[in-house]
Amino acid sequence: MEILGKSGVDWRDRRLIANLYMKQEVLIRVGDEFTNSTHLGRGVRQGCLMSPLLFSLYAEYMMAEAVDELDVGVKVGGKRIKDVRFADDQAMIDGTNEGLQLIMDKLNEKAEEYGMRINGPKTKAMRISREGGGEVNIYINGEKVQQVNKFKYLGSLITEDGRCDVEIKCRIAMAKEAFNKRRELLTKNFKKETRKRIIKTIIWPIMMYGSETWVLKAEDCRRIQAFEMWMWRRMEKIK
Repeated sequence: MEILGKSGVDWRDRRLIANLYMKQEVLIRVGDEFTNSTHLGRGVRQGCLMSPLLFSLYAEYMMAEAVDELDVGVKVGGKRIKDVRFADDQAMIDGTNEGLQLIMDKLNEKAEEYGMRINGPKTKAMRISREGGGEVNIYINGEKVQQVNKFKYLGSLITEDGRCDVEIKCRIAMAKEAFNKRRELLTKNFKKETRKRIIKTIIWPIMMYGSETWVLKAEDCRRIQAFEMWMWRRMEKIK
C-alpha cells in the first residue's frame, strides 16, 4: 500500500484495493459441507487480473532500490544495462565477477526487506564471451550459484558463446514438427494463398520466435532460407 501511494495511485483506489486484498476470509466447500472460515494471507490471487499488475509494481520498486544507485552493468548503445526484467524473472548483468556479486548481494538484501527471497536452486550463473567458457563464482547467502553453459530465458536458448546457431536449429526442428503435424491440411488442394496464410499464421511464428535478438551469421541465414524452401516445397508436394 505504501508503494501504491508513492506511485501516485489515488487514495480512493488504494482504499478499494485494500478492501479487496486485506482482511479477507474464505470458506472451502467439501461436498455439501463448508469448513470454518479462515483468513487469507496477503499475496497475488489466482485468476485475479489486478494481481500481476500489483506484483510487477512491487517488484519494480524493489529492483529500483536495489540496483539503480550501483555503478555497475555493461554499456549497450551508450546506455548502462544492469538487469533485464520480465515479471518475476530477473537477469542481472555485469562485466566482472565482483560487480555481479555486488548486484546479487544488494538485491538479496533488498528482497528480504520487501518480504521476498531469491530462489537459490533456480538461480543460474553464466559467463558470456565470444570464446565461451570461463569460471564465475557467485554466492547467495553463502551458497554458490550453479554455473551453466546454456539456459532458456523466456523461451529462447542463451549460450555462453553468445551465438544463436543452437537456438536457430531448435526453432527449425520445432517448426518442422509443427508443419508435419498439419501436413495433411497444408498439402490439400486449397488455394495456394490460403495455405500460405495458414503457414504464416501457425508455422512461421514458431520458427521466428525471439528472432529480434538473434545475431546472425551467413551460415545461419542459409539455414533459415533452406528451412523456408523445405516448407514451400512440401506444401506444393515438390520432391
